[in-house]
Amino acid sequence: MWKFFTAEEDKKYFPQIAGSDWLKAVKFAAKNFKNESFIRQYLSPSVIRDMGLWVLTNDPAKDYYEVIAMQDITRESALQTIRDATADTFDANLQTPHIEVTEVDLRGDRMMTLTFTSFRGQELDERVVQLMLEHVLNLWEFPVGLAVKEDDLMEMVWYIDQDGNFDQCTGEPEDEEESSIIVLR
Repeated sequence: MWKFFTAEEDKKYFPQIAGSDWLKAVKFAAKNFKNESFIRQYLSPSVIRDMGLWVLTNDPAKDYYEVIAMQDITRESALQTIRDATADTFDANLQTPHIEVTEVDLRGDRMMTLTFTSFRGQELDERVVQLMLEHVLNLWEFPVGLAVKEDDLMEMVWYIDQDGNFDQCTGEPEDEEESSIIVLR
């Protein structure tokens, strides 16, 4: 019978499955974890070394890059950083922009405001935004605006009118009566 995680290092990090029946361990992992959560849970130091994984961080507040390499994985924080960075590449929630309907003016021009919440410095491509707003306009048939929310600051950035004219703008939309806007939270 094959055994799973038999190295001493593996026994330290995975005591619950080290030396266990590999088939049971794999069935348990397949049943209970998605790709990114599996990586966060089971990416071992030996696999990191064998695959030559490392992380390069680019913090805008610093004037240098930080490299977290496989040699650093003896530090628990470095191991977790490499696991998280690797898992994040498989997390669909981090790869897909978070856009939601936040306002609808039902008594005025029926403009719908969508809000993009930036996460980890995520930005939107203007051409993709235009295609998305054209599609939403086609479905909604009334003006659509897209606001960007970053660090609790929100500003209207793109707008498409009922005739399909796309424009980039700044600031808040024109003042409207408070009673005519429904804010969705």
